[in-house]
Amino acid sequence: PPTTDLHTLAAHLVGRLRWSLVGLLTLRFYQLDALPYGLWRDEARHALLALRILEDPTYRPIYEPDGGIDLPGLGFYPFAFGLHLWGIHVWSLRPVAALAGALTVLPLYGLAWELFGRRDGALLAAALLAVSSWHLTLSRFSFPHHL
Repeated sequence: PPTTDLHTLAAHLVGRLRWSLVGLLTLRFYQLDALPYGLWRDEARHALLALRILEDPTYRPIYEPDGGIDLPGLGFYPFAFGLHLWGIHVWSLRPVAALAGALTVLPLYGLAWELFGRRDGALLAAALLAVSSWHLTLSRFSFPHHL
């Protein structure tokens, strides 16, 4: 409903964002242990690097050129935290990536609001990213690119 009361407007916006966040978290975490099937070799390499970060206190990579990874090391620290939090298991990495993928919708919302100057355009941009098949798929793999 159109209103000029800033408090009411903020309450509507927070309510919409809350339900949107619940929906996009559900899409990214639903059967995360089973879908996508199996473990990709890139995920296995990322897991081994995160495990090395976790187990070797002298190993703190800034950039990882070895082992065919060739990526900045900062993206692997959240995976190491996931291994620490949920144990050394193949599926301990995917929740970290799924959460990061879900949270990327929020900066897009802010950017779209700034660009369009309207909350409708910002909500549409965030909603399209939240249900985008490529974004959903990449958010479910333990790749550090979106961390």
